[in-house]
Amino acid sequence: MIVSCFKSSIVFSTWSEEALKFMSRLVTPILYSTGDTIYSRDEPACYVYFILKGVVECSREGDVVNSKSVKSSDDGYCLGSEEFFTEEVYKQSARAVGPLLTVPLDRSAILQTLMEYPTELHIGEVRWPT
Repeated sequence: MIVSCFKSSIVFSTWSEEALKFMSRLVTPILYSTGDTIYSRDEPACYVYFILKGVVECSREGDVVNSKSVKSSDDGYCLGSEEFFTEEVYKQSARAVGPLLTVPLDRSAILQTLMEYPTELHIGEVRWPT
C-alpha cells in the first residue's frame, strides 16, 4: 500500500520498486481523526505527507483553499511537497475532515534510501543535493 502510494506520486514515480520498498520500511503510517491538524501554516516543512485514504482540507488564514478525498493509495496524493523540497515553511494548514491515513516522510528516510540506492538521486523534477 505504501509502495504503491509512493510509486503513484510524481515525486517518486521514476524510482525502482526495490528503493521504494526500502523507503517504505523506514516510515510509519499515522491515522488522524476528524478535526485533527496535520500541520499548521508557517511551521517548518519537516515532512511530506502521502495520503493513503481519507479526506483532507487545506486552508489559509481560515479560508478553505481546497479539499481532497483520497479513496486509494494508488492516487499518489501528497501534501506539503513543494515546501518540503524547497525547505520552506508550510504555506497553508491541513486538517483531517474524517478519518485520514497518512504516511509522513522526512528527509532522513529519503537520504537513507539514497545511501542504499544512489542511482535514484533524482526525485521527480527535483535533484537531491549530494
